[in-house]
Amino acid sequence: MDQYIGKLLDNRYEILEVVGTGGMSVVYKARCRVLNRFVAIKILKEEFAQDEEFRRRFYMESQAVAKLSHNNIVSVYDVSHTPGLEYIVMELMEGITLKEYLQKKGHLSWQEALFFAQQIARALSHAHSRGIIHQDIKPQNILILRDGTAKVTDFGIASFAATSQETRVVQEAIGSVHYISPEQAKGSTIDFRTDIYSLGVVMYEMLTGKLPFEGDNALAIVMQHISAMPLLPSEVVPGIPRGMDDIVMHAMCPTASRRYASAEELYNDLQKLKNDPNVTFQYDGESIRGEAPSLDETQALPNYADIRHAASAAPAQPQKQHARYQPVREEPEGYAPRPQRKKKGFFSSPVAVATTAVVAFVIFAVIVGWLMVSSGSSGKVEVPNLVGRNISDTTLAEYVDLSDDAYRNFKFKTKTVQDENGVDGEILKQDPSAGEKVAEGATITLTVCSAGNAKEDEEYTVEKFENYTYDEVKELLKDTGVIVRRGPDETSDTVEKDKVIRTEPAEGTKLKRGETLTVIVSSGKDENAMGVMINVVGAPKDDAVKALDALEIKSEIHIVASDKTKDLVVSQSVDAGETVSKDKTVILEVSSGVAAPETGGDEPTDGGGGEQKPDDGGGSTAPAPQKGSATIDVAIPAAERESARIVVKQSDGTVLYDSTLTGAGESQSITLEGSGTQMLTVTVNGGYTSNQEVTFK
Repeated sequence: MDQYIGKLLDNRYEILEVVGTGGMSVVYKARCRVLNRFVAIKILKEEFAQDEEFRRRFYMESQAVAKLSHNNIVSVYDVSHTPGLEYIVMELMEGITLKEYLQKKGHLSWQEALFFAQQIARALSHAHSRGIIHQDIKPQNILILRDGTAKVTDFGIASFAATSQETRVVQEAIGSVHYISPEQAKGSTIDFRTDIYSLGVVMYEMLTGKLPFEGDNALAIVMQHISAMPLLPSEVVPGIPRGMDDIVMHAMCPTASRRYASAEELYNDLQKLKNDPNVTFQYDGESIRGEAPSLDETQALPNYADIRHAASAAPAQPQKQHARYQPVREEPEGYAPRPQRKKKGFFSSPVAVATTAVVAFVIFAVIVGWLMVSSGSSGKVEVPNLVGRNISDTTLAEYVDLSDDAYRNFKFKTKTVQDENGVDGEILKQDPSAGEKVAEGATITLTVCSAGNAKEDEEYTVEKFENYTYDEVKELLKDTGVIVRRGPDETSDTVEKDKVIRTEPAEGTKLKRGETLTVIVSSGKDENAMGVMINVVGAPKDDAVKALDALEIKSEIHIVASDKTKDLVVSQSVDAGETVSKDKTVILEVSSGVAAPETGGDEPTDGGGGEQKPDDGGGSTAPAPQKGSATIDVAIPAAERESARIVVKQSDGTVLYDSTLTGAGESQSITLEGSGTQMLTVTVNGGYTSNQEVTFK
């Protein structure tokens, strides 16, 4: 059992369960007893809490994020800094990471990629305006909520611009080498543009489903970030607009001074592309990836491929260059080029060879240092220590670092040893041993103590077989005496094809020899399931259609009589949260701006028997609108009903209502006070819900 579950921190936060584990910290779901709401609490791991450097880094994260307040950044509510215990209290998000979303979909349409990229750019623009550099932008650090909101999280290695003038080596860049900027890789001075480069890589992955650079090891990947030219996104996935190619490649320019100068500039280009898919951006070749930056002012960094091929005495392959992005150099008028010496082969000069060796060694040493901190990007992962844990008390996954996808693929095989004096269920031995480096997806064999006498009729306890194949399950259970059979395959949006969805009976059930375990395997995602419907009621018609187009959901507009603002969506035929199939069209009813004529009832009066005349006796102004009240109904999504924070604001930002309700039903009727006719924005737990126009009477 985790040491914090069930405990009350600072007499306020009741720890309920583990929701995630990172390299430095564990994230728990907790209940705040003061405000009666659920929150997420990130607690620094015990082994790091004793280290002053890690405590400093963890504290920096809390200070950084606490300065931020933006819809696309996970909010921080509270920070605790006490001896032996460091934790941050944040809003509890229900969603999946962008990485998990990409694993499900393969790649995104360019419209959906643009939709998420704009939100990330807005988050970065806000952080940069507060002097904060994230330094670890990657899909694993971006949460996608059910309503399509993207939230940037984990500012674990964020730094302030005021302190970023010091040289930073790659060891401090704990994020994945696949998204690292060239200046981070070289240990150079960094600024806000390092986040823009990483966002460019994320956009490339969203559009193509692939990373721009792959290699056998971290050094190979870093060298490509510095000097190589990837394929254009449209060359990997046809149909991507040329303007999107321009934006992505400009963001990924290896020379920071030729990259986008700010996240706001990047956002503005995305907006232009959103408004006109045929727009192009005439950035010169050196603003794309036409020329590799240098380690200093005199020596250009050699291409990793050149070093590798030279070492093997094979001719180097020329780097592919795109004609569209060839470097453009314009010489000033009257410029006389310096006489050039006759060029020799790069490795024919002893000085060049020596310089190359030094450069390669420096880069290699930096990457080795990074590997020591960041946990093996080369496909090898370190085996966690499970000896001494009790296999019956908790799941093995609780002791595995789930922040790294490589650990998710571990498989476990158990065998028992009889020992009357031992502790039943205690893990006595593991193979491979703790600390060994193994390939991703390796099987760990655990020797478990079984107290009491051995029985001929020994029972088998069904394990958790997530990420296993049917054949692997059969192999693992061949010595248990349990009969394993394959049930009918099922479609799944979350489980990869040919992997186990569940077993019948379920995990934890005891089976005797000769009894049957049925394994249900995924046949992959339902091809007709296109996406999850979002709430667009209250949104302008054009914005609603664009949002649904980005999710590849077909829509049809029906104009209806309504006194709501013209062109606002007043209803949708599919509720938010429902899955919309490929062949389904969502009907959006849009206000005409004119209410249907009344069929009966009293004629309205002005209370004085005639048209109201303006006061012409002294130039007095019309009286201010009288205060009144109005009641609105707020729909509560199913997942939010346990604890729902409802906030209602006027269009001018005035907050009319802000309260957290426990055990909320499907909807809540809320009475508000105000004056005149107002457009209100209603949010539930920070997610966009609807706009409503009301008249206070």
